Amino acid sequence: MTISEFKKHWLDGEPRIEWDGDSVRVKAAHRLPSSGYEQRIALWLIACFLAVYMVITEYGPDMASDPEANYLLEIAAFITVALSNAFEALAEVARGGPPEHLRGWMFALSCIGGAFVFLNFGPFSLYTWLTNREHVTIIVNDDQVSVRHSVLRFPKRIAREAVEDVLILRNHRTGHDVMIQHEGGLTRLASVHGDLTRPTLIKSCVERALYAGRSIRIESDRIGSSRI
Repeated sequence: MTISEFKKHWLDGEPRIEWDGDSVRVKAAHRLPSSGYEQRIALWLIACFLAVYMVITEYGPDMASDPEANYLLEIAAFITVALSNAFEALAEVARGGPPEHLRGWMFALSCIGGAFVFLNFGPFSLYTWLTNREHVTIIVNDDQVSVRHSVLRFPKRIAREAVEDVLILRNHRTGHDVMIQHEGGLTRLASVHGDLTRPTLIKSCVERALYAGRSIRIESDRIGSSRI
């Protein structure tokens, strides 16, 4: 195997077809549609919380706590005054005031910018690429279609004659499902993160494997009938 084939099939996980006697094997590896979605939302919420916290602590007033006052009302008043001071500092800088008034805003923007860099250019992408991948093996022979999504899972088997079509359905806001339509319903082949490029490749490979399996069966029937 060349370096380009290793990168294409093992690192990128591009779908490939392998011939094994009378059966056809389709292998693919890809990121799941929900890859990093929940973690991304959680990190953005943490970054926004830290940004608001920085603004409130920087522009918050010095208030003495009154033991007899309502604690929740004191907190609400403190936050309201802090936000008012923060926007007043922006107005002061816009009127030509010193840029030191923007210190709290710069701290808040550093939290947002740090989250953006981490989520788009750093180890987060490597983490989702390594931990949220699906390895699919589809075996097509004369009798059945077998789908296995990992080594530890039992394969799903469908009668070859029951297969009607291969479909691509929108499953998640960031991905698609490749499905086999058969007499008993729908069976998932792969859930792929991204646009339609990778699902279309998997669909075309599965269709080629189904057509090749049918061709093998027809050819074997012809050979048997000629011998008779």
